[in-house]
Amino acid sequence: MKKYKDILFLFLLSLTPLLWYGLDANKMIVSHDAGYPFNPFELVKGRIFVWSDGIDFGVSQIGNIGTILYHGLEAVFTFLTRSLFLGQKIYAMMWFFLPMVAMYCLVKKLSVFKDKPYMGILAAVLYQFNFFQFQGWMTFWRTRFSIYVAQPIIFLLLIDYFEGRRNLLKTSLFIGLTLFFLNGG
Repeated sequence: MKKYKDILFLFLLSLTPLLWYGLDANKMIVSHDAGYPFNPFELVKGRIFVWSDGIDFGVSQIGNIGTILYHGLEAVFTFLTRSLFLGQKIYAMMWFFLPMVAMYCLVKKLSVFKDKPYMGILAAVLYQFNFFQFQGWMTFWRTRFSIYVAQPIIFLLLIDYFEGRRNLLKTSLFIGLTLFFLNGG
């Protein structure tokens, strides 16, 4: 039961981005480097093809294919909420919640912290609320957040491998899948 209370507490903390939006329903995080699309459907549709004729005589988009997962998720949230603004708010809360849960799970797995019940919560909160992450939130760097989620997950997988709970093939496969979905753009 305590674990569920901890996760609920982390979820409540993941509502922090709502403070930045205020009470205005039509606010978005837009900055010089945010890259959040105003029409995520068109962006994803354009990224599916590796050649774009939208710039001069055309340009290769092979380097942008990895962003389909991020912008695709933005499109999904926009579609489900029928609002670009609400979709971004849910998206921001998701990127606030996932790193905390990943770090919480990692710390709870470490045997050195077995006798310290609040260490998982403390580590999760400090992992998310720090100056490194604050700078990323000013520009809404989703790619940074994804690697920030992947890091504790990879450590968890490696711990299981080195302690003999998972073989090398499964560990490699799970790390590959983690980095496929949380690839840093």
